[in-house]
Amino acid sequence: MSEGSSSAPLLANPSFPSRRPVADTPFTRLARNRLAMFGLVVILLVTLLALLAPVLLITDPNEINTAARLKPPGTPGNLFGTDQLGRDILSRLIWGARVSLLVAVVAATIALTIGTLIGVIAGYFGGLVDNIFMRLIDVLLAFPYVLLAIALVSALGPGLVNAMIAIAIVNISFYARNVRSAVLSIKSMEYIEAARASGASHARIIFLDILPNIIAPILVLVSLNIGWMVTETAGLSFVGLGAQPPTSDWGSMLADGRRFILVAPHAIIMPGIAIVLLVFAFNSLGDGLRDALDPRLRKGGR
Repeated sequence: MSEGSSSAPLLANPSFPSRRPVADTPFTRLARNRLAMFGLVVILLVTLLALLAPVLLITDPNEINTAARLKPPGTPGNLFGTDQLGRDILSRLIWGARVSLLVAVVAATIALTIGTLIGVIAGYFGGLVDNIFMRLIDVLLAFPYVLLAIALVSALGPGLVNAMIAIAIVNISFYARNVRSAVLSIKSMEYIEAARASGASHARIIFLDILPNIIAPILVLVSLNIGWMVTETAGLSFVGLGAQPPTSDWGSMLADGRRFILVAPHAIIMPGIAIVLLVFAFNSLGDGLRDALDPRLRKGGR
């Protein structure tokens, strides 16, 4: 048998399977985005630590030890150091994550529900209904978010619940305007017109034809908005309108640590890093979701 003919069976040998291309789905596009994956890992890690805070072997976040005040990071028993009252900063960061995430998620849920309802109704019905709702939204947009939140908390009284309500109210406009734009872009499509022609009710069209098709942009809005809400929660606590002592909160930790920035900079650096890292994680995940759910916006090279 010639050399050329003996090589033919090798080429057809089933022991060398061909490599199948990976399906291009939103999940695979998101998985290829390194920044988005980094953000997701950070969010999951912070969430896990926050949920397990009561059972973790860490110091009581409110335990005062004046003999160990302002200890530097790396001190045995105090990995991130201590604050001006000798409280363990790592413990307060973990318990503070519970406050920041709880307020941000609940406020985002409230704002999402109300804002989506307003946006869908305004965008779908249009005309006078649209004008009335959008003028109310313009009133909210006339004030800077932070100043409006401070004014609302000042009127309601300081505290986490009131801060959560204020943050939710000032973010309703964010969802309402974006959802309205999404509804306007699809309400004139053929399948919506076909549903109307078949005699479908407005409620059926909204819940079965419109809402399922705007879930993707809503998911992106939520992931981006929660990061902003973490910052807003910390800002209200920083000025004394959010979490009240002795509750552990990243914003109040910043406020307490600024008085000792020259002698113990770690007291303000640690909560500052925590806020920046978590907000960056949510923003990275939001950008990744946007790119994954809309192939036209995919970024190459990640």
